Amino acid sequence: MAGDPQDDAAATEYAARYRQFVNISGYMRKQTKIMKSKKKCFVRLNGPTLSCYRERTTSDASWQLSLRKAQISGTEAKLEIRVATPSRTAVLFAENAQEYKKWLNALEESAANNIEDYYRLGDLIGKGSYGEVREAIDLKSKETRAVKIMDRTADTKELEFLRREVNVMRKLMHPNIVRTYDIFDNNKTLYVVMEYVEGGDLFEVIANRAADFTEQYAADAIREILKGIQYLHSRNIVHRDIKPENILCVNSAFPLRIKLTDFGFANYAEASDNKPQNHMQTFIGTPFYMAPEILTGKGHGFPVDL
Repeated sequence: MAGDPQDDAAATEYAARYRQFVNISGYMRKQTKIMKSKKKCFVRLNGPTLSCYRERTTSDASWQLSLRKAQISGTEAKLEIRVATPSRTAVLFAENAQEYKKWLNALEESAANNIEDYYRLGDLIGKGSYGEVREAIDLKSKETRAVKIMDRTADTKELEFLRREVNVMRKLMHPNIVRTYDIFDNNKTLYVVMEYVEGGDLFEVIANRAADFTEQYAADAIREILKGIQYLHSRNIVHRDIKPENILCVNSAFPLRIKLTDFGFANYAEASDNKPQNHMQTFIGTPFYMAPEILTGKGHGFPVDL
């Protein structure tokens, strides 16, 4: 299928912002209140909390700071990092340039990882085994988004699918793919901020407006779906769960504008001399929509999306 230049232009390299908590610890020097001298201490960053101890083995912290809305700044020449919060300002000094960059990046990541500083969560859109999806308002642009909220404490297999889904979603940008804007990872819960598509899924449209769904409109919808699949395959991604419920409609009027969503079963199908493109063996998908090669367990690849 020949590519549309307009679609190719839109399908540029892209990666959604991934914000996560960082857990690190080590010795630094803190600026004291008296004489502004520097005193060695052990510092531990555990997600949104920064704690300072006299020694590594000390159980009680000298002080703790919540990094929620903290202002993080640094002076590389002095190896100085300043953490300013409403209750306290801490000034720390790294041992060397490498440690300075590591600590500055970690503190900035943790300070910017609260979704409520960027979005106002709203009504429930849907719920499933993965978690739930809620409406949200971007506090800066005032645009409506959809936020998929997923539990990171799931079992090992589910966590593997979750990581893969996020890795796939954050790199996709195409007119026929639901776009991911932000990902917030706080070690317990994953918030994936996505494009809000208000037309419902294709299953609902077929069920509610079957009489209006002419052959021409069906062909238009198929063309949109195939453009999205073509883009995925060009990036060596197999969706593996193409079904009406995973096809969203931007509008409710015909012809429909289509966007593919839900990449929980997606995987990469890169071919090599030792690994053909039908190397995937996992029994995966939705009953009644699964391709025959998945059911027979003979290996599958790109064709299962068609």
